[in-house]
Amino acid sequence: MLTALGSREHEIEGLSYGADDYITKPFDLVILQTKVENILSVRQSLKQKYTGEMLLQPRNVILSSPDERFLQKAITVVEDNIDDPDLDIEKFASEIGVSRMQLYRKLNALTEMTVKEFVRSIRLKRAAQLLVQKKLNISEVAYAVGFRDLSHFRKCF
Repeated sequence: MLTALGSREHEIEGLSYGADDYITKPFDLVILQTKVENILSVRQSLKQKYTGEMLLQPRNVILSSPDERFLQKAITVVEDNIDDPDLDIEKFASEIGVSRMQLYRKLNALTEMTVKEFVRSIRLKRAAQLLVQKKLNISEVAYAVGFRDLSHFRKCF
């Protein structure tokens, strides 16, 4: 966030709304460029890390960056609502505390998935875990992970 408001309260407020950094005017262009490059580098490494690993072991992630906290919160929301077939983008975004558009942008930037793909991926991973346990039949597993239609579950799985 680049702004003329330089007070500590404004900086805290800007960062609490999700800004990656808070830079006040006047600013040094070289410092701004370096910060942007660092943020992009961290995002790229997180994207590579989470595209394969995150959904396989969501409970074992150690939080350290705002992006990791965001992803962990997103996973928790999906897991808490895993059996809710009516979990939509609006409800998902409100439970995380961001707008629909911000949710879409952040998830896409970090995982290269849309919100629906992200939710479906977590649901299918949980379904696979349940099926391996062999305590529920396929239709029970489908309903337990939020699918209303067995043929749609079969097609997605």
